[in-house]
Amino acid sequence: KKAADRFPAEPFPLFMLGMGQMQLNALKNAIDSWEEALDLSYGNRFIREQIFTNLGQAYHELGDHGRSDQAFENALKLDPDNALSLNNYAYFLAERAENLSKALEMTIRSNKIDPDNPTYLDTWAWVHYQNAQYQEALEKQERAMELSKDPSADLFDHYGDILFQLEKTEQAVKNWKRALELGAEDPEKIREKIEQNELEK
Repeated sequence: KKAADRFPAEPFPLFMLGMGQMQLNALKNAIDSWEEALDLSYGNRFIREQIFTNLGQAYHELGDHGRSDQAFENALKLDPDNALSLNNYAYFLAERAENLSKALEMTIRSNKIDPDNPTYLDTWAWVHYQNAQYQEALEKQERAMELSKDPSADLFDHYGDILFQLEKTEQAVKNWKRALELGAEDPEKIREKIEQNELEK
């Protein structure tokens, strides 16, 4: 904040201020900082690309999907091979079960750019899952689990959902329980899946 105040014409301190605010979950403040940085960053393609990618994340977390999608579109105009933007945009579309053909194209592209990335493979699996392509989802998810040195709660939760759809209920429950142990973001939802042996419709 001191640097941003001292160098008001420079975009980078504002960009970093936004990153700090994002980490503190002050999303609206982060967006304000990044929007101000954008106004100062014409001609600096790299920093604009980073800002748009982070704006996509922040707007998604606020539930503003229209602005989130537009931010990712802007990032990808600057660099169509930005694997992080491709992955995150694809994942958020999959979470909403929207425009899944576009999500599939983007996740395939991100995995070609950065192969054997567990996070990107998880996204690929989740796009397949939302398309009801459960066997394809299983293959990608198992590869993600294999490559991840420390699988996250999300990976175990997704793995459980895929296994459940393939009628492997016992294995699904085992993975959901592991997701709970690792501090899943929505533990109540996972407990319901375990107790009721069914997925949210």
